[in-house]
Formats: sequence, C-alpha cells, structure tokens
Amino acid sequence: LGTWSNWDERDVEICLSLNGETRQRASTKLMVHPVESLMSHLTRWYDLEPGDLVWTGTPKGVGPLNPGDVIDAWMKNSEGETISVLNAVCE
Repeated sequence: LGTWSNWDERDVEICLSLNGETRQRASTKLMVHPVESLMSHLTRWYDLEPGDLVWTGTPKGVGPLNPGDVIDAWMKNSEGETISVLNAVCE
C-alpha cells in the first residue's frame, strides 16, 4: 500500500493527487474523532498489531478514478517531513 511509518500522536497532513493535481489535503486534527480516540475504542474490541490498517474515511475531494489514472498519496508529520508515500496506477 505504501511506505510504513511509525505512528505518533501529533497532527499529520494527509494528501492525495490524481494525475499530478492535488485533490485532497487535510490534517488529522480536522477529523471528527481524534486518532487517539479511535484507536482506544478499536483496541477494546480488537487486538491490533503493527502493520494493521485502520480505514477511517477520507477528506473532501473524492471523485471517480479511471484506468490509467496516476495516484500519489503521502503523509507529512508536524515538521513537514514526508513520512509515508504511495504511488499507484489504476488498472
């Protein structure tokens, strides 16, 4: 799915571009439920392990994808350092 990043509880910027155009850019501080709250709730029901994925929704900017579309997604920490990257082409 992308490069692995150890999670820390500071705000993270989440971005996605489609064919070179940024479509989504948001911060975890804008989430309805903070990451810490979600993880606390989930770990009451599930044994989460390193590498597990937690899908929570998506920032504004959702749209259709077509075969051949190039998707780049990344996360940046509070210092602006890129901490995770995904590059993909839709089939």
